[in-house]
Amino acid sequence: MTTPDVGQSLQAITLSQWLPVMKRWLGLSHALVVGHSQQALRLLNSYPEALTLFKAGSAEANPAPSPAAQARPPHAAAHTWPWLIAEHSGMASFHHASLQSESGLLPATALTACWPGIKPLGQYQASSLSLDDACAQASAARAWASPPQWLWIGCLPATALLRGATQVLHLTDVVVMRVQLHPDAHPDASLHSAQTLLQAQGFALCGVETERNPHLGIALFVRDYPAAYSTTSGELNALQQAHIGLKSQLQTLQQKTAELKQGQQAEAQVKTQALAQVLALQQEKEALHSASAQQMAQLTAQLQAEAQTHAQAQELLQAQKTALQQQNEEHTAVKEHLLAQLQNLQQQAAELKQGQQAQAKIQALEQIQALQQEKEVLHSANAQQVALLTAQLQTEAQTRQALQAETAALQQQRDALAQAKEAEVQDSAHQRQNLQRQMSDWQQRFAQLESEKRELDQRLCLLREE
Repeated sequence: MTTPDVGQSLQAITLSQWLPVMKRWLGLSHALVVGHSQQALRLLNSYPEALTLFKAGSAEANPAPSPAAQARPPHAAAHTWPWLIAEHSGMASFHHASLQSESGLLPATALTACWPGIKPLGQYQASSLSLDDACAQASAARAWASPPQWLWIGCLPATALLRGATQVLHLTDVVVMRVQLHPDAHPDASLHSAQTLLQAQGFALCGVETERNPHLGIALFVRDYPAAYSTTSGELNALQQAHIGLKSQLQTLQQKTAELKQGQQAEAQVKTQALAQVLALQQEKEALHSASAQQMAQLTAQLQAEAQTHAQAQELLQAQKTALQQQNEEHTAVKEHLLAQLQNLQQQAAELKQGQQAQAKIQALEQIQALQQEKEVLHSANAQQVALLTAQLQTEAQTRQALQAETAALQQQRDALAQAKEAEVQDSAHQRQNLQRQMSDWQQRFAQLESEKRELDQRLCLLREE
């Protein structure tokens, strides 16, 4: 039997036949059931060693169980938690419907495609937990020996609840969930949305068991370990290649860092040498100033000595004026000659002093200009190094963008391969259905032949008796 919206490619299954096979191959030590699913309790009651039930605890959200359900003995290790499970932890809207079994997180208007006559009876706000938060609290309270390997969601919308079960799905091997099969199904309750979400988590759809209402069914998903291994291997190889690339980039950066350190050390050494030169120039300048001061002192002493000599000569001349009046003119000439020599000496001393100061200043300026030229050369070298590093960083950014583009292309190829794999699975399911129909035809033909054989045997016995 097929569902109204999925065509002949979907495998119709019977859970009571599939679950024992799944338990034998995948193991079942702990199962988690969400919602009031009597079918889940009936099929899982004798299988797992531990059973955890999440049921809404309020009287409005938890309708009274049927007498048959009350008569059934509970699982020996079952633990029931009176929690309302929703997509997120917090406050959630609980909707009452005229069909009590369909009351829940979906409003009645979202169920009209499956139940045309359903009517809303009201709603209220209730505290809720996501599946991840509920499992964390239950595990902390009961100290689970093992996480649940099987997850059964017997209420709608199951896809929305799975979005809040990221951590739970990582540890789960089998997911059984109630879905809508109508083409106008709610996005959070349709088979397509559930299949899309679970395929991304590494699960494959085995089939659907329809309910009495053909627009509703129970879908069985099993973790696709070959596909997960292939995906994980590809991702591991990609990570290894990325690690090699990052290691190479790290080595390059380390080399660049060492070069930068060497450049900084060389620059510091050059600055130190320049500073030493400046200090030497300052010391030379101070030495020149000291030498000039000493020369000035010597010239001043000489002038003072000459002035004293001149004064003594004047006194001597004045004392001998009376006796040497006849030699007055000669003495005057000598005096003028001596004064001229004194002026020449003073001029020579002044010129000597000015020449030494100018030469010291010229040497200091030449050294300062040389230091400025060296400073400009250092600045130019630093600018070239900064430009080179900037070009290298731009090249690395372009390389990173190319790697991101290649990653996106690989993602597209992986999606295409996944779509092709899904098409192959659907084709194989179609072929399986054809083989089943042929087997059924052959079985009918065989039964017909057996019936004809029995009729011939009866006729043969009658003929023998006659």
